[in-house]
Amino acid sequence: MKAIHRILLPTDFSKVAQAAFRFALLYAAEKKASIKILHVVIPEYEALDLPVVAAQATKERVEAARIAMDSFIKYGITQVETTHQLTDIPLVSSEIEIGGVSETIDTIARKDDCDMVIMGTREEHTTFDHMFGSISSNVMANVPCDVMIVPPDSQESKIKNIAFASDLKTTDPYNIWKAAQLLEPFHPIIHCIHVQDSKNKNEMDMTEIRDFFENRAPSLQMQFKEIDGNSVSDALNDYIDTFDIDMLVMPSPQRNLIERVFHKSMTRKMSLACTIPLLVVR
Repeated sequence: MKAIHRILLPTDFSKVAQAAFRFALLYAAEKKASIKILHVVIPEYEALDLPVVAAQATKERVEAARIAMDSFIKYGITQVETTHQLTDIPLVSSEIEIGGVSETIDTIARKDDCDMVIMGTREEHTTFDHMFGSISSNVMANVPCDVMIVPPDSQESKIKNIAFASDLKTTDPYNIWKAAQLLEPFHPIIHCIHVQDSKNKNEMDMTEIRDFFENRAPSLQMQFKEIDGNSVSDALNDYIDTFDIDMLVMPSPQRNLIERVFHKSMTRKMSLACTIPLLVVR
C-alpha cells in the first residue's frame, strides 16, 4: 500500500475546519507526512457583468484569505502544541485558488498526488444526509485518494474502536487491511459489521472475511458482527452508540453501501449524526 506522504486539507477558516486541522496535524505527525492547506475563493460576479469591478472584488477576497490563512495555521499549531505537547510539527504549506470548491479540491489533489484529503463537515449540518449532499460528497466521489471527514467535536487522540461497514464485497478484505494500515498509529480494535439486507446481493459471507484475517493477519484485533435492520443508517447508528465506536470506515462511494445509507432517494431521513470521523477508503 502506498504510504501517506501528502495530506490535503481544504479550509473555509471555520471552527470545524480548525478541528479537522488539529486532527490532521496529529495524524500527519504519526505518519511523517506533510499538509497542504487549501482555500478556494469563489469568483465574485457583479451586476451588468462588469469585469474590472468583479476582478477587483475577487482580488480583495484573495488578499483577505491570505491574512486569514496565516492566522488559521498559527492558531491550529499553537492549540496542538499546547494540548498535546507535540514537538515534531509536520511541514505545513498553503495555497489559495480561485474557482469552484469541489472541482478545485479534486484538481489540486490530483496535481499534487495527494495521498489523503482531510476535511471538516459544515457546522450547520449535523447529519450525514445533509453532509453527503454537499461538497463532502462531491470530494469523496471524485478525488483519487482516501478521504477523512472530521466533525467539529471529535477527539483527535481517541481512536480506539473503528467500525468497518461491510457490504460483503470481494474487495472488503483489502479495504479493511488498508484501513488498518492507515490507522495503525492508533492500534484500534476493528469491528467488521454487516447490516443484513435481502435486496443487496452479497459476494462473500462474514465467515470468509474472518478466515481471511485469521490466516493472514492474526495480530489485528478484529471482531465480526452481522446485524439486522430495516434501515442501514439506523443499524449503524445503534452499533456506534452501543460499542463506543470512534471512527466509521466505508469503501468509496460507487453505488454500494454508501449509496444505500446516504443516497438522496431514500425516503427515511438519515438519523446517523456526524459525531465521529468518517474514513472513506479507495
